[in-house]
Amino acid sequence: MICSPILVFALGVLLHRDPIRWNIIVGLGIALCGALCMLLFKGHFQWGSDTFKGDLMTVINATSWAIFLIYSKPILTRYHTVTTMKWLFLFGFSLALPIGLPFAWTTQFASFTWYTWMALAFVVVATTFLAYLLNIIGLKRLNAVTTGAYIYLQPFLASVVAYILNKDELTLTKILSGVCIISGLSLIHFNTFKKSKT
Repeated sequence: MICSPILVFALGVLLHRDPIRWNIIVGLGIALCGALCMLLFKGHFQWGSDTFKGDLMTVINATSWAIFLIYSKPILTRYHTVTTMKWLFLFGFSLALPIGLPFAWTTQFASFTWYTWMALAFVVVATTFLAYLLNIIGLKRLNAVTTGAYIYLQPFLASVVAYILNKDELTLTKILSGVCIISGLSLIHFNTFKKSKT
């Protein structure tokens, strides 16, 4: 998923949607280095034959997300956020239903514990609904590259939450990676915000 902001930038330049700015290139590079260091040193980043199908689907997902960010910007500025969310989830639901229905049909919902239902609710509300809502709000105010670049916060925030829950330890690599991610995003965001105010 860390290739997603790079794809947003590359497609934006190729499609003449976003100008080439030095702060975006440098900021993306710094944030990418931080995200890669965090993933590489945690041992979760690999590309092999046993994970090739999953890796390929993730790259297709990142490319689809990049295309969505670039092409939806003009639409999002015209329509209300709630209207956009309604149609986005309606079309998404209709496309996902044929794939997910057989699995839902065979799922033993009666065996779900309270914790399972809470985890499911968190995935639906927080990591799906709120994540898309905040992305759309961000995309209304910022350009596609800046909005897409915030995906670099995911490994950083995952490490922070894991540390708070005593599931991970704080290391110098994670601190330096976090500094790189925050610095890169600040460089991208500050210059974009400055330009939007003038």
